[in-house]
Amino acid sequence: MQLIKNITTYSHAEGLLDKFLADKVKRYGQMRNFDFGNIEKNFVSGLSPAINKRIISEHQIASKLLQNYKYTDVEKFIEQLCWRTYWKGYLEHYSQIWDSYIKDLEALERDVDLAAAINAKTGIKCFDHWVEELIETGHLHNHSRMWFASIWVFTLELPWQLGASFFMENLLDADCASNTLSWRWVSGLHTKGKNYLASPSNIKKFTGQRFEPIGQLATEAKPITTDDYSGSYIHSEKVNKVKDIQCYMIHENDLSHEQIPNCEFLLIQKYNFGMIERSAIVKKFIDDALKNLQVEIKKRSPAKIVFFTFDERKKLRAFIEKNRISKIYSSYPTVGPIEKELEDLFTDLTVKHEYLLSAWDQLFWPHTSKGYFKLRTKIPAILNTLFTKEELDA
Repeated sequence: MQLIKNITTYSHAEGLLDKFLADKVKRYGQMRNFDFGNIEKNFVSGLSPAINKRIISEHQIASKLLQNYKYTDVEKFIEQLCWRTYWKGYLEHYSQIWDSYIKDLEALERDVDLAAAINAKTGIKCFDHWVEELIETGHLHNHSRMWFASIWVFTLELPWQLGASFFMENLLDADCASNTLSWRWVSGLHTKGKNYLASPSNIKKFTGQRFEPIGQLATEAKPITTDDYSGSYIHSEKVNKVKDIQCYMIHENDLSHEQIPNCEFLLIQKYNFGMIERSAIVKKFIDDALKNLQVEIKKRSPAKIVFFTFDERKKLRAFIEKNRISKIYSSYPTVGPIEKELEDLFTDLTVKHEYLLSAWDQLFWPHTSKGYFKLRTKIPAILNTLFTKEELDA
C-alpha cells in the first residue's frame, strides 16, 4: 500500500498538479472510476488532502486547468473538483445535519460493536483490504469509499454515522461536509429514494478484477428513516477582501496563501485541533502543513507572528490587550468543530471578529441548496465570472 506523497506545501501540491496535467488529465473522464490499488496507477490527482486544507485552492487549480486546456477537455475533473464545493455549500444551507450527526454519534458509540468492521475481520476480502489501506495510508479511492460505505450500511447493517466517524478519523482529506453528506448519500438520506448499493460485478470491473465478493453483499438496500431539514443561508453579506487589517488569524481549515492579507499581526494555529479524534497519520499531515506554512509566511510577510492554540485563552487575551487589538479577521472555517470552537473563543475573548469568505465560495455556495446537478449546469458561467481574461492568459 502506498502513502500519498508529501503535499503539505503549495509547491508540493503544485508539482503534483503539474504531473497530473502532464500524465493523466486527458484520460481522467474515462478512467477516474478505476481503483487499481496504487495511487500512481490510478487516474486521480492525489490532491484532495491539500485541497481540503486549501494548501492549494480550488480557485488555483481551476485557473491552471483553464490556462492550459479548453473547458470541455477538463470538464469531468472540474466537475469533481466542484463536488467538494457543493458538499460544503450544502452543509452551510443545512447546518442542522451536522448537529444531528454529532448528537447521534454520542449515543451510537456506546451501543454498537464495530470490532470486526474496523479491524478488518469481516471476511469480505475487499472490505477488509480497504480498512487496512485506509488505516495505513489515510487514503481510499473515491469509488472504493462508495463500495465501503454501501457494505458498511447495507451488508454489515452498521449505522452510517459510525462509518462516517471512522472515515473522519482516518482519511487525510476528510472534512465535515464532504464526509458526512457522502455517507448520507450512499445511505439514501441525501436524495430521497436513491441510495447506492455495491455489487460484485461493479467491484470486479473497477478494481481491475482484484476483488469479486460474490454471495457476500446485500442485494437490496433496506430503507433508512429519512429526515427533513429547513435551509438557511447566512453568508450573503460576507466579504472576501478588507483593507487595513490589523490582525488576521490562520486556522487549519484554510492554509491558503491567497487569503493572507497584509496586516500588522498574524495569529497562526500552532498544531492540529486536539478535540477531533484523528489517526496519527492525519495529525502528522496537519501539523506538517501548519509548520510549513509558518516557515513560508516568515519568509514572505513582515507581520509579527504569534502562535496560538485553542486552549491558551489567557495568552490570547493578554496579546489582544497588550497590542490593543480591536478586531480579528479570519477565513471562514465552514460548519464543524473548528467553527464552533472559534465562535466560543471569540465570545470568551470579547473581541470583535469577522470571517472572510473566498471569492470561490461566495460565487458557488448560493447555488448549493438543491442537488449537485443543478449546480453543475452553472459551473461554466460561475468560472467565467470568477476568472478575468487576463488571469487566464497569464
